[in-house]
Amino acid sequence: MSGRHIFLIVCLLLAIGATALALPADNADGTVVDENYDPYHIEQELAANIAEQQLKYAPKVTILDNGVQIQRTPSDDGIYNTYVLKADSRGCAACHKDLRDTLNHLPMGHMDINFTGDVDVTVDHCISCHTYSPDYVPEFYNFGTLIHGLHTMSSTFKTMGGDCMSCHDANESTGTLRLWDDVKYELMRGITPIAEADYDAEFSFDQTTLTDDESSFSLNWLCGFSDYMIYDDYNNGLKTDHQDMLDWEITVDGLVDEPYTMKMSEIIEQFPSVTRTMSIHCTLDPAAGGLISTWEVTGVPIMELVNKAGVQEGATGVYTRPADDQCSYPATMEHLAEHDALLVYQINGHDLRYYQGFPVQAWVAGMGAPNFAKQCKWLTVTDEPVEEMYLYQGWVREEEGRYFNKPNASIFYTKEGQIIEAGQPYTFEGFADAYDDPIVALEFSLDNGATWKRFETQGAEAGVWVYWHFTFTPQEEGAYVLKVRAVTEGGLVSETPATTMVNAVL
Repeated sequence: MSGRHIFLIVCLLLAIGATALALPADNADGTVVDENYDPYHIEQELAANIAEQQLKYAPKVTILDNGVQIQRTPSDDGIYNTYVLKADSRGCAACHKDLRDTLNHLPMGHMDINFTGDVDVTVDHCISCHTYSPDYVPEFYNFGTLIHGLHTMSSTFKTMGGDCMSCHDANESTGTLRLWDDVKYELMRGITPIAEADYDAEFSFDQTTLTDDESSFSLNWLCGFSDYMIYDDYNNGLKTDHQDMLDWEITVDGLVDEPYTMKMSEIIEQFPSVTRTMSIHCTLDPAAGGLISTWEVTGVPIMELVNKAGVQEGATGVYTRPADDQCSYPATMEHLAEHDALLVYQINGHDLRYYQGFPVQAWVAGMGAPNFAKQCKWLTVTDEPVEEMYLYQGWVREEEGRYFNKPNASIFYTKEGQIIEAGQPYTFEGFADAYDDPIVALEFSLDNGATWKRFETQGAEAGVWVYWHFTFTPQEEGAYVLKVRAVTEGGLVSETPATTMVNAVL
């Protein structure tokens, strides 16, 4: 039983036994007051009523399959959050236990979004993709139309009494509607803000933490027709054959003096293989998302293969082309020379899985996932003007000329509203990455971004995520909101910090 519940019970007991404490007294005119009269009964009745209402309107607590307890709405001294704001009945999580599962069951279909680190899909992730994403979503800035259309067609939404305030908050000062999930922590009571100077925390980071290669993200299977077969083969448990990898052929062509084709068995025998830790990061990974994986990969340097053919003067880049040649993207010669770029044939010490692009996949450090061609078949040298190449190193809002997800940071494995123990240290963890721009610091805020505690990540390299741990001890019961952002060597700062709320109880 929490301290708050004990307090409420005590209030009820005090109210019940209050009359026993009343003493008879004389009024000014000499009359005797009824010995049962209680001069404090109004206060006591009010306390009892508040205690009763707090029990009646206590924030909802749910238990996940893994035993973790979740309380999405902070407790407060009254019933403001639950009765006035009706916080438990607002926002996507009020109706959707798992937004990813909801997307997978839409009548029109939707790509499967599987975030690394057990990050919950949120409405902000949806907005990121449906704002401005050429070649991915045809309509720009049309998320409002999309989501309102889906909800007005939903009989479940109507049956549950859904209305505008289920998703929005009305701002009377501006006359606008804001998404509840974006502003709720500004409105709810019971959240304890702590300035940067008023708490201690421990921080560590590494670039060696690996992703479980059986549960990593995969989005670019929607690119070409062979990607659908790759995805289907993986989902149906089709086993890979090592000999198929050895027999796979790679062709180097384009602006080279001597084009050639070799089997992977010959390439592995004749060229030095490299094993290192690298990250594959979706170029459109939404802010605070988790479309990233980090594996130990083994492969042959792409430039070794290209240079064997003799690169002609004027060459500017290399296309990594998959077997179906449906989705081919370039990397500049300069980038390939300055970053690790490998033709990968092993991940975490074994042949690739089908969804990873078996038999081989191109890996180009510092670039987005489109350059990581699955079933890579050709390395084609080009003389395209560099300024005309779209270099996948994060997502730029073209009309604004700025990145919205570079650098990107996310909080892993902590669920929104997770109940933790007050007075005991709790460790948050997650990633930060900025494609070709090294991460130089992580910053954390416990006062809604008013102040930030900064930790340097000296020596961090581009092309591999920064995996961080942040340990904080909540000294008292209450809700705490953590924000995390990253800073890059080039001076970029996360536009949208990763944010979560936890409830500390005794």
